[in-house]
Amino acid sequence: KWFGGAACVALAGLCVVLSRFAHKKEHRWVLRHYDVGTTAFLAGIFVMVGMLERSGVIQSMALFLADHIGSNPLIAFNIIVWGSVALSAFIDNVPYLTAMIPVVQVFSDTIGIRVELLAFGIMIDVSLGGNITPVGASANIVAVGMLKKHDIHVSFGEFARIGLPFTYHIGPYVPGYRTSVEIMPSLFLFGSNDDFLGNKLDNDLLYQVEGHVTRDFTSHFFGSFDLLYRNGAQAQIDDVELGEKLDVLSAGFTLDYGVTDNVGLRVSYHSIVEGDSDIDGDMFRINVNFGWHPLIEKIKKLGEE
Repeated sequence: KWFGGAACVALAGLCVVLSRFAHKKEHRWVLRHYDVGTTAFLAGIFVMVGMLERSGVIQSMALFLADHIGSNPLIAFNIIVWGSVALSAFIDNVPYLTAMIPVVQVFSDTIGIRVELLAFGIMIDVSLGGNITPVGASANIVAVGMLKKHDIHVSFGEFARIGLPFTYHIGPYVPGYRTSVEIMPSLFLFGSNDDFLGNKLDNDLLYQVEGHVTRDFTSHFFGSFDLLYRNGAQAQIDDVELGEKLDVLSAGFTLDYGVTDNVGLRVSYHSIVEGDSDIDGDMFRINVNFGWHPLIEKIKKLGEE
């Protein structure tokens, strides 16, 4: 328990000794460019986690989970997993993982399941959740701080719109070499239509899961294999069910070429491979896309510098 702190103090002392041999101009440069705000923020997070552990809050959390989740391993795993994704999006993932390790240890002992199962789940999920917001990981905080020094301000919403869809990158994250797997669940709500040919039309919820395996062929050209599963949207006219609910699986491919940073040409084909055969789901599309976003312009500005 003491080794990590002692090592940090020793390294800090070594840096102080080495700084005695540096030029005064170098001292001033380091002090001028040192990110004090980010350091203080991270230090405060770790202090807060330590206070929670010593005050017994973590122990109380474990007992609360044990009382309300029960002893079903599947339910416990899913609640820990998705709860960690949501919480680690707003709590730095390193101190959150540090705080949750004793929680899952006590929790696993209480309900009698292997601690490795929950530890593996929470380790994966804090990594996913940490990508969602700028405060979800120390690297995010540092990156946003560095951009701010270059007069590039990335808002919370701008970061979350990019980080929220779950993406797993296989291999190097370099344009022209990237391979990624994306999974994007969606839920559609429908309002009532009180004037549908003189009747009332209602639709149940529509659940959708969209998946893509994407590969960069060059820095401006990529292709993807796409899957789309939809279930629900049962129609009702005057509270009487009409037909059957939607339950289809579609597959296809997409090719996209970036003509410029803002203009792209996209060709795609999709077809229903499983489900209602009465639905004509074959679709071939050619799109010319134009996109402008402040974040793209900020990235271009940073590249010019």
